[in-house]
Amino acid sequence: AAVLLMLNSLAARKEVVVSRGELVEIGGSFRLPEVMKLSNAKLVEVGATNKTHLRDYEQAINGKTAAIMLVQPSNFEIVGFTGKPEIKDIIELGRSRQIPVIFDLGSGALIDMQQFGYPYEPVVADMLGAGFDLVSFSGDKLLGGPQAGIIVGRATLVKKLRRNQLLRALRCDKITLAGLEKTLRQYLHPESLDNQNATLQLFTRSLVEMEKLGTQIVARLRPDIKDHTVLTEAEGRTGSGAFPVHPIPSLALQIHHPKFKAEQLARKLRRFETPVFGYIENDALMLNLLTLQADETEIIVKALNSLL
Repeated sequence: AAVLLMLNSLAARKEVVVSRGELVEIGGSFRLPEVMKLSNAKLVEVGATNKTHLRDYEQAINGKTAAIMLVQPSNFEIVGFTGKPEIKDIIELGRSRQIPVIFDLGSGALIDMQQFGYPYEPVVADMLGAGFDLVSFSGDKLLGGPQAGIIVGRATLVKKLRRNQLLRALRCDKITLAGLEKTLRQYLHPESLDNQNATLQLFTRSLVEMEKLGTQIVARLRPDIKDHTVLTEAEGRTGSGAFPVHPIPSLALQIHHPKFKAEQLARKLRRFETPVFGYIENDALMLNLLTLQADETEIIVKALNSLL
């Protein structure tokens, strides 16, 4: 929604320059070129999938160019023979040609995730400080709030977005705004953020905590289930378009029962009064504990003990 509003407001019936390496597809098969088409802006692709030079942007600019757009490819990585211009050089190019430079960050990191042991993900404030005219990002994902699109940047451009009639159709409802406000207030106290923000809390969860929960569950299982259940190493993923190659250390209950195939176990647990979802790996059912809360262990115990 944020990208659609930005493009329609700034570049309807005009051209937007984007690197080929940043023409991303997000969840649900939604693709940037298709969103751009709906916005009534014309996509001008520059560079190659793995390499784009500053001269590629320069040569694409003409009298119809309304914006230069950068997109953070947060759900994949291109490695090897790659290259792209420095952000400051692209911003300087935009200013010299009096063309807005906009950045869709996607993941919505308001703090540096490196403090939690993750790779660097562009921080919204850093990108504004670098000189981008508009920055759009997600209200959920790394920010940890409700699903929403957020746009920040130059006041004159934000006012232009506000005047777009499309905003009425795209605006958030009161529940979304209330959830977003509560989430943003957590960032006023960064020292306790990893305890208050549920998303960041899970990203920083310790193996000791997961081992404690897993051991408690195994200890309460029926003997015939317990004998075929072990606590084993596993990993999780951030998902939602962030850190695509960075695994999160985790633990999982591995169930390999001689009476049931893994598919049967999975089906039975999904049909439990409170559905339990796992995944199958090496012919065993895996229940990853990364997001399991302490008050949910009772559900897992009952579900596993119900297997017949």
